[in-house]
Amino acid sequence: MIFKNILLWAIVGGICLLLITPLIVSSTLFFPFITGKAFFFRIVVEIITGLWLILMLVDKNARPKSSPLLWSVLILGVVASLAAYLGVNPMRSFWSNFERMEGLIGLWHILALFVVTGSVVIKREYWRLIVWSSLVVSTLISSYALVQLLGWATINQGGVRVDATFGNATYLAVYLLFNLFLIFVLLTKVWVAHVWQRYILGILMVLQLVVLYHTATRGVILGLIGGLLLSGILIAWQYPGRSRQWMIVALVTLMLLIGGFILARDTALIKNSPVLARFASISATEATTQSRLIIWQMSLKGVVERPLFGWGQENYGAVFDKYYDPRLWRQEAWFDRSHNVLLDWLVATGPIGLLAYLSLFAGGLWLLWRRLSFADWLGSPVAKSLTTGLLAAYFFQNLFVFDNLMSYCYFFLLLAYLHQASIKNNQETNPKNSITITPLVWGTVAVVVMIVGSVIYLVNIAPLATASGLIKAMRGNSQPLENLVWFQKVIDYQSPLGDRELREQLLNRAEAVVRDERLSVEQRQAFAGYAFKEMEQIVTRNPEDARLLLLAGNFLSHFNQFDLAATYLERARQSSPTKQLILFSIASNYAAKKDYIKAEAAVRQAYELDPTYLEARKFYGLILLMNGKIQAARDLLIPEYGTIAVPDPQYINWFAQTRQYNLVLESWQKLAPTNPNNVQYQFSLAAAYLAVGRRTEAITTIEQIIAKFPNHEKQGRELIDDIRAGRNILGQ
Repeated sequence: MIFKNILLWAIVGGICLLLITPLIVSSTLFFPFITGKAFFFRIVVEIITGLWLILMLVDKNARPKSSPLLWSVLILGVVASLAAYLGVNPMRSFWSNFERMEGLIGLWHILALFVVTGSVVIKREYWRLIVWSSLVVSTLISSYALVQLLGWATINQGGVRVDATFGNATYLAVYLLFNLFLIFVLLTKVWVAHVWQRYILGILMVLQLVVLYHTATRGVILGLIGGLLLSGILIAWQYPGRSRQWMIVALVTLMLLIGGFILARDTALIKNSPVLARFASISATEATTQSRLIIWQMSLKGVVERPLFGWGQENYGAVFDKYYDPRLWRQEAWFDRSHNVLLDWLVATGPIGLLAYLSLFAGGLWLLWRRLSFADWLGSPVAKSLTTGLLAAYFFQNLFVFDNLMSYCYFFLLLAYLHQASIKNNQETNPKNSITITPLVWGTVAVVVMIVGSVIYLVNIAPLATASGLIKAMRGNSQPLENLVWFQKVIDYQSPLGDRELREQLLNRAEAVVRDERLSVEQRQAFAGYAFKEMEQIVTRNPEDARLLLLAGNFLSHFNQFDLAATYLERARQSSPTKQLILFSIASNYAAKKDYIKAEAAVRQAYELDPTYLEARKFYGLILLMNGKIQAARDLLIPEYGTIAVPDPQYINWFAQTRQYNLVLESWQKLAPTNPNNVQYQFSLAAAYLAVGRRTEAITTIEQIIAKFPNHEKQGRELIDDIRAGRNILGQ
């Protein structure tokens, strides 16, 4: 009995320990806001799963019991595993990457947490401990976010949206969503019985609402409002009389406030608030809305191609490459999620996987309303209504973002509660189910310990070492070859997690090292050669990955390996034929080897994909000039710029190479004033004046530089003296 209780409380304690995961930020690991949390979470889940396996040996009460939710979870796990195996990149589906730390292995940990919690945490006191542990941690996180709001700590993602220890305002917002509903439920429990708890919970509620507001996460905040509306309607429906009247008044008031905001959305009060302005900007024509709609259309095309089991988890990038819509140039270059959880599951696991995921919500609601009794913690009509509101809010926000570790954690903990609370007589344990501890049991315990230890090592230790070593390898170093030593050491770990990111960073570092003149030519060539050899390996394992092919091609092009670069870049175009970024690189590579005909063909395609893309127009115009098609360039550029002297460094370099100094000056006259704090641009403007013989303007420009940038006075005075002395300082 003592051994069983030790195991039981160790598991409950482990679940509570998981709730401190959001506090973990490890600056010594690659992606410090993601990897540290995920490794901690996984190790704790692996330990409590091992303890649960041992507990099942000595207590049959700890073994899983059937419910609709348990079957939904198991089906989801099986379908996701099958989809990963049949997908376009099973290895990536299994391991994911450092940026996300999800994949099949992440899902298995979440499902294990559900099974363990739903099998072991059967007493109200256990759940009370878990809930209050969550609120303590969320209070610490909210307090830190408040410190950010006051300007006493840096907002990690930049801007004004607080992110606390998540590094992402959206992740913080959905975390607070779950904790706020916990507070709402607790308030209904202690409103009469415990006055001091009422005040504490009230303060926590206000604190977390303030922080949630300043995350400016529209999907979560709108989900919270909608969830409260739904909860209010359900409560009003269940409580006739005066209670219903008060609830109706509250609902009408809330709806009037929403209506008032909509009417006042164009006022200065709204526009001058960074948070309110984000809500006021919501429309069908907003850039974010448009991009979401485009991405969702791309996702559906991917579903049509693989309609049964999808592409496998973490393989959305393949869909993004193949069905890239050129209108997305306004957004970030690469997406690995569709920003819609339903579409993510549909793309990754097909309709069967999506149905399994949706069954979690349906099964949870069915158990909540049909199986839970009033005696259960969430069994009162108010608690059921609030829980329904939470599920609705969470489901709504998932339509616009993607899940993360803690949202998964809280969602599956809630499902675990509904699972165990719905089982008849779940609060009773049968002493007869205890098993006598024999040497055979101890032997089995030893086997379980060895298995869990092996899993912890294989799943976490090598990836942890890789994430840590990568940070060391990326650091600026007075001895650049030390970076190479670190990269070689980390690559030797042979971790399947992070192998791609490791080699991407190696390539980036190699480009910096080869410009370091402290190293010999042989040393620089050795670094670059090693970097590309490793990149070739990862490309071989991901032969249709447009991003990797583009990186490899650009790397080779930078080292004047134009023909070899072209093979990689053309393969990238095959994988993503409508992505302008790839076409730009192809055009640049051909232009560098002076094959302007092929360069023009590539950049013309990029321009024609979306003529509203200004960078494509500029690049197309430049290649036309290089190809001697002056009139075509004029026809393209003059409607936009009024001249062919585009204020762009690439144009200026071309005009200078072809000795068209009047056009050089015209370009600098437009570019320099728009970058008043760039002192080099101002000196270049002075040089352009000098190049066309306008010495007086050159001197005047330099004098203006001296007045604005006193630390450049010596350089400026020397240039002025040289100009007045008639010296040829331009070397023309």
